Amino acid sequence: MVPTTVTPLPVDVTTTTTSATTHGDALSLAAWSPAISAEGAAATLNTHNGGYDLPSVDVCFHDKYSDIVSRDAANWISIDEWKAFGLSRSVTTTIPASVSTTGTSVAARDVNVAQLTVTEGGVEKTIDAAIGFGHGVANLKCGDCYIVKTSGTNLPEGSWIHNDANFDELIAYDKQTRYSVIRTVDIATWSLEISDPALYYLLPLDGRIDHSTQPVYQRVDCKEVMGSAQQ
Repeated sequence: MVPTTVTPLPVDVTTTTTSATTHGDALSLAAWSPAISAEGAAATLNTHNGGYDLPSVDVCFHDKYSDIVSRDAANWISIDEWKAFGLSRSVTTTIPASVSTTGTSVAARDVNVAQLTVTEGGVEKTIDAAIGFGHGVANLKCGDCYIVKTSGTNLPEGSWIHNDANFDELIAYDKQTRYSVIRTVDIATWSLEISDPALYYLLPLDGRIDHSTQPVYQRVDCKEVMGSAQQ
Protein backbone atom coordinates (compact mmCIF):
# COMPACT_ATOMS: atom_id res chain seq x y z
CA MET A 1 0.00 0.00 0.00
CA VAL A 2 1.34 3.42 -0.91
CA PRO A 3 1.54 5.66 2.18
CA THR A 4 -0.46 8.86 2.06
CA THR A 5 0.30 12.18 3.67
CA VAL A 6 -2.52 13.83 5.58
CA THR A 7 -2.32 17.61 5.66
CA PRO A 8 -3.46 18.88 9.08
CA LEU A 9 -6.40 21.22 9.21
CA PRO A 10 -5.36 24.84 9.85
CA VAL A 11 -5.45 26.05 13.42
CA ASP A 12 -5.47 29.75 14.17
CA VAL A 13 -2.24 29.98 16.11
CA THR A 14 -2.38 33.77 16.17
CA THR A 15 -5.40 33.85 18.45
CA THR A 16 -4.60 32.12 21.72
CA THR A 17 -6.50 31.17 24.83
CA THR A 18 -3.41 30.43 26.90
CA SER A 19 -3.51 32.08 30.31
CA ALA A 20 -0.63 34.36 31.20
CA THR A 21 0.64 35.35 34.64
CA THR A 22 -0.60 38.89 34.13
CA HIS A 23 -3.20 40.02 31.62
CA GLY A 24 -2.84 43.52 30.23
CA ASP A 25 -5.67 46.02 29.92
CA ALA A 26 -7.65 45.21 26.81
CA LEU A 27 -6.74 47.16 23.66
CA SER A 28 -9.90 48.27 21.88
CA LEU A 29 -9.96 47.50 18.16
CA ALA A 30 -12.32 49.30 15.80
CA ALA A 31 -12.86 49.20 12.03
CA TRP A 32 -10.14 47.92 9.69
CA SER A 33 -9.18 49.76 6.48
CA PRO A 34 -6.95 48.80 3.54
CA ALA A 35 -3.41 50.10 4.02
CA ILE A 36 -2.67 53.17 1.90
CA SER A 37 0.13 55.67 1.35
CA ALA A 38 -0.04 59.33 2.35
CA GLU A 39 -1.28 60.04 -1.19
CA GLY A 40 -4.02 57.41 -0.98
CA ALA A 41 -2.38 54.72 -3.14
CA ALA A 42 -2.56 51.07 -2.10
CA ALA A 43 0.30 50.19 0.25
CA THR A 44 1.69 46.66 -0.04
CA LEU A 45 3.99 44.87 2.39
CA ASN A 46 7.66 44.98 1.48
CA THR A 47 11.13 44.54 2.94
CA HIS A 48 13.65 47.22 3.92
CA ASN A 49 16.36 44.56 3.98
CA GLY A 50 16.70 44.62 7.76
CA GLY A 51 16.93 48.40 8.13
CA TYR A 52 13.76 48.53 10.24
CA ASP A 53 14.49 45.46 12.35
CA LEU A 54 14.13 46.14 16.07
CA PRO A 55 17.87 46.22 16.95
CA SER A 56 18.68 48.43 13.93
CA VAL A 57 16.49 51.49 14.53
CA ASP A 58 17.72 54.44 16.63
CA VAL A 59 16.11 57.49 14.98
CA CYS A 60 13.16 58.60 12.91
CA PHE A 61 14.15 58.68 9.25
CA HIS A 62 12.47 62.01 8.50
CA ASP A 63 11.31 65.15 10.32
CA LYS A 64 7.58 64.40 10.11
CA TYR A 65 6.29 63.61 13.58
CA SER A 66 2.87 62.49 14.74
CA ASP A 67 -0.04 64.90 14.45
CA ILE A 68 -1.93 62.77 16.98
CA VAL A 69 0.42 62.44 19.96
CA SER A 70 3.01 65.08 20.85
CA ARG A 71 6.52 64.18 21.88
CA ASP A 72 5.97 65.57 25.40
CA ALA A 73 2.68 63.73 25.94
CA ALA A 74 2.35 61.03 28.59
CA ASN A 75 1.46 58.46 25.94
CA TRP A 76 4.41 59.23 23.65
CA ILE A 77 6.53 56.08 23.31
CA SER A 78 10.11 56.66 22.22
CA ILE A 79 12.01 54.48 19.79
CA ASP A 80 14.11 53.08 22.65
CA GLU A 81 11.01 52.24 24.68
CA TRP A 82 9.36 50.49 21.73
CA LYS A 83 12.56 48.64 20.92
CA ALA A 84 12.91 47.44 24.53
CA PHE A 85 9.27 46.36 24.57
CA GLY A 86 9.60 44.45 21.32
CA LEU A 87 12.86 42.72 22.19
CA SER A 88 11.46 41.64 25.56
CA ARG A 89 8.61 39.72 23.90
CA SER A 90 8.70 35.98 23.37
CA VAL A 91 10.78 34.74 20.45
CA THR A 92 9.01 32.37 18.09
CA THR A 93 9.39 31.64 14.39
CA THR A 94 7.70 33.21 11.39
CA ILE A 95 6.56 29.76 10.26
CA PRO A 96 5.55 27.37 13.07
CA ALA A 97 7.67 24.24 13.41
CA SER A 98 4.47 22.23 12.91
CA VAL A 99 4.16 23.56 9.33
CA SER A 100 6.43 21.76 6.89
CA THR A 101 8.55 23.86 4.53
CA THR A 102 10.50 20.89 3.16
CA GLY A 103 10.88 21.09 -0.59
CA THR A 104 10.03 24.80 -0.72
CA SER A 105 12.08 27.99 -0.77
CA VAL A 106 10.34 29.29 2.36
CA ALA A 107 12.50 29.50 5.48
CA ALA A 108 11.47 30.35 9.03
CA ARG A 109 13.22 33.07 10.99
CA ASP A 110 13.02 34.31 14.58
CA VAL A 111 10.47 37.00 15.45
CA ASN A 112 9.44 38.77 18.67
CA VAL A 113 5.72 38.25 19.25
CA ALA A 114 3.53 39.86 21.91
CA GLN A 115 0.39 38.33 23.36
CA LEU A 116 -2.12 41.19 23.43
CA THR A 117 -5.47 41.29 25.18
CA VAL A 118 -7.91 43.02 22.80
CA THR A 119 -11.61 43.68 22.48
CA GLU A 120 -13.19 43.57 19.05
CA GLY A 121 -16.89 43.62 18.32
CA GLY A 122 -17.61 43.44 22.03
CA VAL A 123 -15.55 40.25 22.44
CA GLU A 124 -12.36 40.07 24.50
CA LYS A 125 -9.67 37.76 23.18
CA THR A 126 -5.92 37.28 23.04
CA ILE A 127 -4.00 37.71 19.81
CA ASP A 128 -0.36 37.14 18.93
CA ALA A 129 1.22 40.12 17.17
CA ALA A 130 4.75 40.54 15.86
CA ILE A 131 6.37 43.79 17.03
CA GLY A 132 8.37 46.01 14.67
CA PHE A 133 9.25 49.37 13.17
CA GLY A 134 8.48 50.63 9.70
CA HIS A 135 6.84 53.04 7.30
CA GLY A 136 3.70 54.86 8.27
CA VAL A 137 0.27 54.27 6.77
CA ALA A 138 -2.07 57.00 5.47
CA ASN A 139 -1.54 60.06 7.72
CA LEU A 140 0.49 58.25 10.38
CA LYS A 141 3.95 59.63 11.06
CA CYS A 142 6.91 59.05 13.35
CA GLY A 143 5.66 58.15 16.82
CA ASP A 144 2.32 56.72 15.68
CA CYS A 145 1.52 53.03 16.00
CA TYR A 146 -0.81 50.86 13.95
CA ILE A 147 -1.82 47.23 13.86
CA VAL A 148 -1.90 45.36 10.56
CA LYS A 149 -3.72 42.14 9.74
CA THR A 150 -3.36 39.59 6.95
CA SER A 151 -5.51 36.59 6.20
CA GLY A 152 -5.62 34.26 3.23
CA THR A 153 -3.69 34.22 -0.01
CA ASN A 154 -4.37 35.42 -3.54
CA LEU A 155 -2.62 32.60 -5.36
CA PRO A 156 -4.32 32.08 -8.73
CA GLU A 157 -6.30 28.86 -8.99
CA GLY A 158 -4.03 27.73 -11.81
CA SER A 159 -0.79 28.39 -9.93
CA TRP A 160 1.74 25.58 -10.07
CA ILE A 161 2.01 25.80 -6.28
CA HIS A 162 -1.39 24.11 -5.96
CA ASN A 163 0.07 21.11 -7.77
CA ASP A 164 3.12 20.83 -5.53
CA ALA A 165 2.30 18.90 -2.36
CA ASN A 166 5.30 20.44 -0.61
CA PHE A 167 3.28 23.67 -0.32
CA ASP A 168 0.07 22.12 1.03
CA GLU A 169 0.74 22.92 4.67
CA LEU A 170 1.89 26.46 3.86
CA ILE A 171 -1.28 27.09 1.85
CA ALA A 172 -3.35 25.85 4.79
CA TYR A 173 -1.33 28.04 7.19
CA ASP A 174 -1.99 31.09 5.03
CA LYS A 175 -5.71 30.79 5.77
CA GLN A 176 -5.01 31.93 9.32
CA THR A 177 -5.23 35.53 10.49
CA ARG A 178 -1.92 37.09 11.51
CA TYR A 179 -1.14 40.44 13.16
CA SER A 180 1.73 42.84 13.65
CA VAL A 181 2.01 46.15 15.52
CA ILE A 182 4.32 48.72 13.95
CA ARG A 183 5.76 51.88 15.48
CA THR A 184 6.21 54.35 12.62
CA VAL A 185 9.72 55.67 11.93
CA ASP A 186 9.44 56.63 8.25
CA ILE A 187 7.08 58.13 5.69
CA ALA A 188 3.91 56.48 4.40
CA THR A 189 4.49 55.29 0.83
CA TRP A 190 3.01 52.64 -1.47
CA SER A 191 5.84 50.34 -0.31
CA LEU A 192 4.86 49.36 3.22
CA GLU A 193 8.29 48.42 4.48
CA ILE A 194 8.50 47.05 8.02
CA SER A 195 10.86 44.98 10.17
CA ASP A 196 11.75 41.82 8.26
CA PRO A 197 10.76 39.40 11.07
CA ALA A 198 7.32 41.06 11.30
CA LEU A 199 7.05 41.13 7.51
CA TYR A 200 7.69 37.42 7.06
CA TYR A 201 5.42 36.63 9.99
CA LEU A 202 2.58 38.35 8.08
CA LEU A 203 3.23 37.50 4.44
CA PRO A 204 1.24 34.80 2.66
CA LEU A 205 2.82 32.88 -0.22
CA ASP A 206 1.72 35.27 -2.97
CA GLY A 207 3.14 38.23 -1.04
CA ARG A 208 6.49 36.46 -0.79
CA ILE A 209 6.51 36.08 -4.56
CA ASP A 210 5.47 39.52 -5.80
CA HIS A 211 5.00 41.76 -2.72
CA SER A 212 1.35 42.22 -3.65
CA THR A 213 -0.14 41.87 -0.18
CA GLN A 214 -2.18 44.91 0.89
CA PRO A 215 -3.01 44.35 4.55
CA VAL A 216 -5.76 46.01 6.52
CA TYR A 217 -4.81 48.27 9.40
CA GLN A 218 -6.01 50.58 12.12
CA ARG A 219 -4.25 53.13 14.27
CA VAL A 220 -3.60 52.14 17.87
CA ASP A 221 -2.05 54.02 20.77
CA CYS A 222 1.51 52.76 21.31
CA LYS A 223 1.27 53.00 25.09
CA GLU A 224 -2.07 51.18 25.11
CA VAL A 225 -0.52 48.39 23.05
CA MET A 226 2.23 47.99 25.62
CA GLY A 227 -0.35 48.08 28.42
CA SER A 228 -2.39 45.33 26.77
CA ALA A 229 0.55 42.93 26.57
CA GLN A 230 0.46 39.85 28.76
CA GLN A 231 3.50 39.45 30.97
